[in-house]
Amino acid sequence: RKMSKSVGNVADPEEAMEAYSVDSVRFYMAKVGGRFRDDVGEPDSFAEKHLDEIRSLLGNFLLRIASKAIAAEINTLSDGAPSPAELADPSYLDGVEKWRNTRRTWSLRG
Repeated sequence: RKMSKSVGNVADPEEAMEAYSVDSVRFYMAKVGGRFRDDVGEPDSFAEKHLDEIRSLLGNFLLRIASKAIAAEINTLSDGAPSPAELADPSYLDGVEKWRNTRRTWSLRG
């Protein structure tokens, strides 16, 4: 339903800023509210939309950082990594087993 002063369903920005903080209202209006839009949503959905958007942006940011770190680690490790043909060679696997047995990786606690 469209907002109207005569109907009395207008959103009070001062009230919203007291309830949710100035930054939350600013973020919500920048993200959801348009320049000429009157339908800013319900107060209950306001906080949930704000949290969902922040979660999404933060998750995306962390995923990008993690993928860059993983790619850098893979590039560093791949410099001396064995080729697929070496991995298929049983003698290489024997060496891996010997290394693993000397390290006793299964008994380490983290």
